[in-house]
Amino acid sequence: MLLALALTSNRFSICRMGAHWRRLHRLVYPAAILAAVHWLWALKVWESWPLTILLAILVLLGLRLLGKGRRKPSALLDGSCW
Repeated sequence: MLLALALTSNRFSICRMGAHWRRLHRLVYPAAILAAVHWLWALKVWESWPLTILLAILVLLGLRLLGKGRRKPSALLDGSCW
């Protein structure tokens, strides 16, 4: 997931993919959660720092879902690429 997001995070990809770019980049939400959970599983010990990071990710994503973190859409996604 993260590789696809990294490869398409440029002006050319945004213009070429159009509305599909936004759908692909919504994968950042499950990717962030899975990365934090993977970190916890890799440690095999419940430490406070990874749990703090997971909590921060969940709070930020929760705020985003509630609409508190919404920003104005990029002009690139409106069709004015060049």
